[in-house]
Amino acid sequence: PGAFNELTRSGALSGGLVPVHNSSMSKVGVPIPHQSSELMTLKKEGVKLEQMIASTPEFDKFKNQIKITVSKEGLRIELIENAQGLFFSVGSAELRPETSKLLQMIAKELAHLPNEIIIEGYTDARQFVRKDYTNWELSTDRANAARRVMQDGGLRPRQVLEVRGYGDRRLRDPEHPYSY
Repeated sequence: PGAFNELTRSGALSGGLVPVHNSSMSKVGVPIPHQSSELMTLKKEGVKLEQMIASTPEFDKFKNQIKITVSKEGLRIELIENAQGLFFSVGSAELRPETSKLLQMIAKELAHLPNEIIIEGYTDARQFVRKDYTNWELSTDRANAARRVMQDGGLRPRQVLEVRGYGDRRLRDPEHPYSY
């Protein structure tokens, strides 16, 4: 459960896939696009990805679980998990075959951008049942599994800036900590 995010920023990225420019840093150290043309490029890329996903019948079940937005941080692609394990096997970092295909398609498109990528993994607030494996491991393992698939799908090895796992510390919906 929880969300898996990709953020692509102009010059950097976060929460998923984000292209980033190192010359333009915010006060908190987050790179931000400094030109409106970069934001327009990311918006176009986001629309293109939405259209590609919508036109692929195999991805129909994902349509309400993928959110693509552009912010000052860049292009954010969120894959929002559900209780049945839509993207990953439940309680596991094992990607479903359709998820791997989706991530490879996204990677192929993002590989054309000069931006770096940050891949983030999240969980909900439910405690993991194993003592030796927690939400920290699960979120990090899921983000890293996505990285491997995306690099196999075309992301350049140096294009990935970071892989982050947030466990249950950064909830997608803090007011509903057990929601998916």
